[in-house]
Amino acid sequence: MNTESATTDQAGHHITQAVLAAAWREDLTGIRTRATTTGDTTTTTTGDGHRLGFNAHRHAFHQIHPYGPITGDGHPITDPGDLLRLLDPSADPTELHDAVTGLSLALHRHHDIRDQHRRNANRYGATTSIDLAHRLRHTPDYAPCRHFEPLAVEGHHLHPGARTRLGWTHHDRLAHDLESSHTTRLRFLAVDRDLLITTGQPIDNQIAQWFPDLAAHLTDDHVIVPMHPWQYRHATATSLRPLLRQGRLHPIDDLELPAEPTSSIRTLVTTGGHYLKCSLDIHITSTRRGISPATAANGPVLSTMLTDIIDNDPRLARIAVLAETAAVSLPHEHPAARDLTCILRQPLHSVCGPDELAIPATALTAHSPVSGRRIITELIDAADLPAPQFLHRYAHLLLDSTLHLAGAYGIGMEAHLQNCIPTFQRARPHRLILRDLGGARIHLPRLHATGHAPTLHPASVTTTTDIDRTRSKVAYTVLQNHLAAIVAALTADGAITADTAWRLITDIIADLDIPDTDRDFYTAPTLPLKALLHMRLTDGPDHHVMVDNPLHQLDQSTLNP
Repeated sequence: MNTESATTDQAGHHITQAVLAAAWREDLTGIRTRATTTGDTTTTTTGDGHRLGFNAHRHAFHQIHPYGPITGDGHPITDPGDLLRLLDPSADPTELHDAVTGLSLALHRHHDIRDQHRRNANRYGATTSIDLAHRLRHTPDYAPCRHFEPLAVEGHHLHPGARTRLGWTHHDRLAHDLESSHTTRLRFLAVDRDLLITTGQPIDNQIAQWFPDLAAHLTDDHVIVPMHPWQYRHATATSLRPLLRQGRLHPIDDLELPAEPTSSIRTLVTTGGHYLKCSLDIHITSTRRGISPATAANGPVLSTMLTDIIDNDPRLARIAVLAETAAVSLPHEHPAARDLTCILRQPLHSVCGPDELAIPATALTAHSPVSGRRIITELIDAADLPAPQFLHRYAHLLLDSTLHLAGAYGIGMEAHLQNCIPTFQRARPHRLILRDLGGARIHLPRLHATGHAPTLHPASVTTTTDIDRTRSKVAYTVLQNHLAAIVAALTADGAITADTAWRLITDIIADLDIPDTDRDFYTAPTLPLKALLHMRLTDGPDHHVMVDNPLHQLDQSTLNP
C-alpha cells in the first residue's frame, strides 16, 4: 500500500471513529441509552434498528476513544458517511468526506513536519520536543505556535469535521492549511474610510508599524485592510465586486507580505509575531468562517476591559490576554458584512517573558516527533514532578482563573484547548495566556455589579442575562474539552488513574473562592454538552444534551466536609 492510500485509510478510520464518539456522547438516536457494554465491547442499535458494534476506551463526560473495527449490522464500517447514514438516513456526508480528504493530506504532510523536527533535534542535540523548543526559542525564526500546533494533526478532538475545509481545493489546502510548506502571502485592500467601522487603536498606526512596506499606501481617505489571500481572490470576484466597480475599494496589487497559518486557519501570524484574524468564507468544523462586525467591534473593547480587570485583581496575576488591539469591518447591515473583517491581535512575545516556554494547549496531548511520547509527558519528566502533582498545578492554574472570571465578573471565557497557551518555567505550569474573545459569554448583571459596563455591538451574541449560559460555556470548554483531554491523555499513558485525576480536580473546585451556586453547577450530577454532531445534522443553533459529570463524586466529603 502506498503512502497516499495508507493516509487516506487512516484518515477515514479516524473520522469514522470521531463520528461514533460524537454520536455516543450526544446519545444520538438513543445509541448510548440502548447499549450493552461488557468491558470495552459495546453493542447497540440505532433509532432505525441497525446494529452497531465496537470497542472503545471510556472517559469522563461519556467521551470514548473507539479502537479496532466498527461494525454495522455485522459488516465493517470504514467510511464515516456509511456510519452517519445508519444514524440518520437523510444525512449528507459531504462534510465528513471533505474532512477525510483534509486529514489525509495533513497526515501526509505530517511526515515531513515530523522529519523536520527530528532533523532539528539532531542538529541541536535535543532529545525531546520540549528540549528542542528551548534550544530554538531564541533563534530569529522561532514561533511557538507554528512550532507546536502542527503536531496536533487531527485538529479539534471532539468534532468529526475538524479537518473539513468546504470551499477549498486541493491546491488551497496545500497553500494555506496548517501543515502547508508554503508561506501564505497576505493581500491588502485600500477601502474608503467612510465605508468602514473601526474600533480600538487607530488601525493606520498599527498597519504602518506592522507592515512598513505599506506606508506609501496610507492616506487620509482610505483604510488599509489586510486579507487572507484566498478570501481576497474570491471575495473581490463575488461579494466585494460591487464595491470595486463603484471605486470604493482598491486592490494593492503590487504588495504581498508573508504570514503563516495557525491552528485557527483564518488567523495568520506575521514574521514579526503579530496576529491577524481574517475573514475566510469556507466551512470549517461547524460554520463558515467569515467574521461578523459584532465580533470585530467587541474584540478591542473586551480586550481593554479584560486587561484592566486582570491588572487590578490579584487572583488573576497568572493569566494574560492576547489583546485584540484594533479591528475593521463593513457595517452590520452591509450585504458583504462578514467578508472584509480583520482583527489585529498583539504578538505572543509581548506578554510572554523570556524565561517562559509557551506551548499551545492543543499540542499538549500530541506525540513528540523527537521522543515519541506526548508533549505533556515530556513536560512532566522535565519538571521532575509526579503526574498528579503536575496535573494539580496545571488544573489549578486553569480553573482558578476561568472560574474566578465567571464567578466574580460574569465572564465565561471560551477556554478550550485551541484558545489557551499555557506557559511553563522549568517545565512547570506557570501562567495561562488566553486568546480569541469572540466565543466568550458575559453575564451582564454580574459584570455591571463590578462597575464594568462596556459598550458592545448591538448585534452581539456575547452577552446574556442567564448565568447558566455563562456557566455552561465554562463547563464545556474548560472541563469537557480542555481538562478532559488532558486527563484522558494522562490516563491512556498510565500516568494517573481517571478517579485520581477527577477527584484532584474536584478538590480544586471545592477549595476555590467562587459563588456556591457556581460550584453547585460545576459539580452537579450532569453537565450540558454542546452537541456538535446534532447541530450539524440539523443545521441548527447551539444545542446541548446532559452528560454524567465525574466531578459529582459518589463520596461528597470533599464538597460537604
